[in-house]
Amino acid sequence: VLPKAMRLMLQEANVPTTADPALAILHVKGKVKLISKTDGTEKIRIDWIFNRANGEELGTITQENNIPSGSLNYKWGDSAYDVAYAMVDTVSRALEVAKNSD
Repeated sequence: VLPKAMRLMLQEANVPTTADPALAILHVKGKVKLISKTDGTEKIRIDWIFNRANGEELGTITQENNIPSGSLNYKWGDSAYDVAYAMVDTVSRALEVAKNSD
């Protein structure tokens, strides 16, 4: 659901998107990792990797949050949209960099 949420949040912010990777100027990939577990909480890290269409990496942004244990085990629900919303400005700026440095 995270890719779907990202696409929707970008579209709502009027950031252009495409379903065809061959037409994209910027590719954004999210890698989700469980960092640690403690009493009732988990630390989750999402590394967002930004690549040009030719594969050249522009950079990586990391989000980390403590969440209730098990809350992302089955369905992300609204959490995916919260995570995506927090990245809209960053993705928009990365898109501008990719456009302007070609």
